[in-house]
Amino acid sequence: MSFTVKGSLTAKKNKIGLHPLSIRYTIGGVPYNITLKTSDGKVIYVEKSDFDTDSSLMKKTKSNYNALNNLIRTHSQVLEDVATASSDKSFQTVKVLYVERLKEIKAEEERQAAVDKREETIVKAKKLHTLFSAEEAVEKKRSLTKSLTEIDKELEQYKAEGVISELNEEEELFKKLLLEFAKMYVNRPIHRQYKSWISNLLEFSQQTNTPLLFSQLDFDFYNKYGNYLMFNRMKGKVNIVNNTFGGQVKKLIQFVSWCRRIKKVKNVNLIYEDYPVFRKSKDTIIFLEDNELDLLYDEYRNDVSEAKQRLIDITVFQSCTGLRYGDIYASEWVLKDIDGEKVLTGITEKNDGNFVIPFFLDSRIEEILERYDYKMNHMVEGVYNREIKQLLAEFFKQYNLYQTPLTFTKERFDKKEILTDYKHNLFSSHCNRRRFINYWKLQGSEDQIILNILGSKDSSVLQGYKKKDIATTSKVIIKKLSQIKMLAAMKNEDSTSI
Repeated sequence: MSFTVKGSLTAKKNKIGLHPLSIRYTIGGVPYNITLKTSDGKVIYVEKSDFDTDSSLMKKTKSNYNALNNLIRTHSQVLEDVATASSDKSFQTVKVLYVERLKEIKAEEERQAAVDKREETIVKAKKLHTLFSAEEAVEKKRSLTKSLTEIDKELEQYKAEGVISELNEEEELFKKLLLEFAKMYVNRPIHRQYKSWISNLLEFSQQTNTPLLFSQLDFDFYNKYGNYLMFNRMKGKVNIVNNTFGGQVKKLIQFVSWCRRIKKVKNVNLIYEDYPVFRKSKDTIIFLEDNELDLLYDEYRNDVSEAKQRLIDITVFQSCTGLRYGDIYASEWVLKDIDGEKVLTGITEKNDGNFVIPFFLDSRIEEILERYDYKMNHMVEGVYNREIKQLLAEFFKQYNLYQTPLTFTKERFDKKEILTDYKHNLFSSHCNRRRFINYWKLQGSEDQIILNILGSKDSSVLQGYKKKDIATTSKVIIKKLSQIKMLAAMKNEDSTSI
């Protein structure tokens, strides 16, 4: 059942004629209001004339309209997110989920405030230590304007918090270069991936008291890094799995190699070059089969909203081109005519490879591009991955597809965990790329041809996208042998005719 969420005013006024500001959740034609409150729990009252019913936001006539509108947007988004994710969209259930999510957000903000305070303390400690070292404190204290008692107290506080035991120049260089390294990608969609990696690395260092030192990149560091991210992360953070950890390690190796090659960093433990990078294929490779993709595009698409049509078009376009979501969102491609054939070309944002997408791969490629004037930047990848799950849940239900959970395995180092979930919950943009690779493998295409189309340079990249079950492997083998037999027969015919 569909629902709407927007800003609103509660009809009941207070003693001086002001209305409570609220967000309205409408389900099945029945509206429900949730009153908005200040941080100290007081209901927010406003004049009816200051509220714009068309935009569901405060008018600029209200002095603090911007703050109130941000509050409306934030709470509306939280309410919409929990309602979208819930199978039970009744107001009673959604309100409980909404309140729980607000508590989680508040807890996260408090944790972040504590982290910010600690970072501020560290900065203050570093400033103080630029004036004198622990060994020289006695001699140099007298030159400071602060009293000896004040400085002693401040030093003891920093020591108690564990932030100035020893300022390590090597670690300072490591962190400085981390920030410089990330700036190289600041104008590219992949920048957020590097920011996330750096955040995870710093989180690991802080939570485990492990210094980030070029000279200490041994296997003990690797195991500690993996154990933290996959088994022991701080509350509120998700434990990652082997494939994701492999991506983290790959970026670490790339960063350290850059530091050695470009920044001429010495005293690097070369063990880091031998760090294992997990690329193990998933046991359950999820993507839309050809008949499902056709049904989604040719039939189901006709009866949904424009927003859902865009979701479907992105899904079909990526499934037919195999491009990474970041390249599709960037839409920085060039249309070329090569020997009378239309070809979409461009540079991949992840590895600077050249992708080449002939339109004859699938007629829907050109059809979708023309529909949006060749710009496919409808939504960021995180929004797509969230929204496509809900859309496919509705699609599968309507056509009675995948109504029982699938079994899959999560691996962390050598530990395996067997889990079950519905196909739509396991779906993400990577699934569309998997469909492209598996489709063309089944057509008998060589790996190198697929790599040339996608602009990828490393054939090992394909292994994580291929289905490895017996049925799929058999189809690929049969297809390839049929082609070999056909070529052999044609060769025999030619020799006979001669």
